[in-house]
Amino acid sequence: MPIAVQQTEAKRILMITLIVTLISVAGIALPYPILAPLFEQGDSALSQFMGLPKELLLGIVLGVTR
Repeated sequence: MPIAVQQTEAKRILMITLIVTLISVAGIALPYPILAPLFEQGDSALSQFMGLPKELLLGIVLGVTR
């Protein structure tokens, strides 16, 4: 296989790996800015589930989303 083809294949594999990593990191990071204010306000049905403290419920939800 010519070197130019090998380099192109290597760049393609690197780009796919970087895109998958970006999606993975975004999936882990996005729940924090979205869910924290929701639980902080305390008006959501999620933050009042079974009378548990909202901090505990937030931890459970963040643990489940990971």
